Amino acid sequence: MSFAAKNRFSPELSLEQEWSYLTSETLAGERCILPLLEDVQRSPHASAGLKLVLDRQIKEEVEHVERYERMLGVHAKSGTGFEAEFARFVGALPTTTLKLFALQAMLEGVSLGAIGYRMANYAGSPSAADDETILREEQGHVTFGFRFLGQLKAAEGVVDRLTFDRVSRQALRIFAGFFDGNMIAAHCAATFGVKTLSGTAINASDGMRLYAQGTIAAVIDCKAKFLDRYEQARAGEAS
Repeated sequence: MSFAAKNRFSPELSLEQEWSYLTSETLAGERCILPLLEDVQRSPHASAGLKLVLDRQIKEEVEHVERYERMLGVHAKSGTGFEAEFARFVGALPTTTLKLFALQAMLEGVSLGAIGYRMANYAGSPSAADDETILREEQGHVTFGFRFLGQLKAAEGVVDRLTFDRVSRQALRIFAGFFDGNMIAAHCAATFGVKTLSGTAINASDGMRLYAQGTIAAVIDCKAKFLDRYEQARAGEAS
């Protein structure tokens, strides 16, 4: 592999190692969302139309997993482990509406931020061409459930803004706990054998700062789009 980076997490990591870390986390998110989407499909409040669009999303997510696994090769199974905690969190949410929000606003927002950072930062990386395609598809996933929010309002009742805000804070705490310099250092030590990394230095790096800024901005944007459409949706209607 030969490519360039505008910003770095640590000079002790190679570009390939930084790229591999970020891409393996995206792969973990893609794997994580698949059973959670299937769980939403099984909800008694999921209409036939919602199940159909989720079928399309699941198909595309499976394709994303396959692409990233091919790119990462032997490192395809590595990651910091955020997906297990996030899956438990989503599984415990009490309504289909909140699960859809956590997946299509919060998790997809994180994915969009990570892909956007790789595209902007690593010119000519092994994922560059695939990232462009996947970015477009993930942007579509954010809005896939919008037509059915009115139906969910009728079936489950109205979810108030404070509840959405609480769920978003809980999700962000999970992401922040794993997308952290110390977690990156531990992951890279275990995966690549780089034992001298400083979590404090990684957190202070330009790469981490820009990655975090971009990811938070993407999550905020996805959350706002979801909530705006939810507030506009009329109960019982798919518009």
